[in-house]
Amino acid sequence: MYVAADGTKYVSDYKANAIDIFAPGANGNAAPSRRIFGSATSLNGPSGMWVDAAGRIYVVNENAGTVAIFAATASGNAAPARTIGGSNAGFVGPVTPTVDGHGNLWVSDASAAAIDEFAAGAFGNVAPIATIEGAATTLIFPVGLRVDGLGYVYVADSTAQPAIDVFAPGARGNVMPAHRIMGSNAQLAGVGALAIR
Repeated sequence: MYVAADGTKYVSDYKANAIDIFAPGANGNAAPSRRIFGSATSLNGPSGMWVDAAGRIYVVNENAGTVAIFAATASGNAAPARTIGGSNAGFVGPVTPTVDGHGNLWVSDASAAAIDEFAAGAFGNVAPIATIEGAATTLIFPVGLRVDGLGYVYVADSTAQPAIDVFAPGARGNVMPAHRIMGSNAQLAGVGALAIR
């Protein structure tokens, strides 16, 4: 789920292959104000999602191994404005998308133990412009992902020894985290989604 600054709630419905959008203040047995659903959407196991400053909706399709990007006004049986996926994209098990201050798309790939960065506006079977991956990164099963205004990359790593890894701005390749939260005092058990302010 993603909550916009105005309180609008965006919910990915994995089983229904839908995106439900609820108005600010929606409560109880409230119907979505919009629903993206149908064969043209290409939604196939939608899971992690992000909404950028322009209102574009980014959704990971777990079953298809793609990221679908919908227009801010998308509703009903709407096709994505763009889709990223294919052999060059290299997704093995994408989980969470997020967009940085430059409009670049970041995706956590849990099954590949990697974080991929795609150029703003990227679409189709395109390769990442950068990847954080390798033994030094300590990544094992990265799921939650966010990038702050300074370019720090925050990763929730859900493993037998769960951790929050923080990579410095510009981190690329097989690099160590700048900071790491883990251990018995952290009391992390099964980290997943995360948020930053």
